[in-house]
Order: sequence, then C-alpha cells, then structure tokens
Amino acid sequence: MVMHYIACSFGTVIRQARDMRGRIGDKWSMRVLWASAIGSGIGLYMVIVERQLQNRERMAAEALQSLDSNSGSREED
Repeated sequence: MVMHYIACSFGTVIRQARDMRGRIGDKWSMRVLWASAIGSGIGLYMVIVERQLQNRERMAAEALQSLDSNSGSREED
C-alpha cells in the first residue's frame, strides 16, 4: 500500500514536471516584466529628449525670425 502511494506520488511529480515544459516560471515572468518596464522607461526618456530638442530648435528659429523682422524695420526708417 505504501509503495503504491509512493509510486502514484512520483508519477504525479513526473507528470507535473512534464507539463511544466514550455511554460514560463515566476522567476522568468518577473524578469520579462522588469525588462519591459525598463524598456518603456528608456523609450519615454528618448521621447522627452527629442521633444526638448524640437522645442529648442523652434525657439531658436523664432528668435532668429524676430531678430530679422526687427532689423528689417530699422533699415527702412
């Protein structure tokens, strides 16, 4: 009777181990989650830097345009 219980328990363990093949465990799912979060953070940082660069370029262009318009009105006077 005890041997039958041990054999059934061992068979259940083997069956569960075989069923786990191909599944992602908790350890790997947390790694994937962290990698995704870090990648999202990096992507957001890159978007912020790009927008700041665009805003600086636009402000510089507006400043040059205002200088050109101010210098043109002085020459006509």
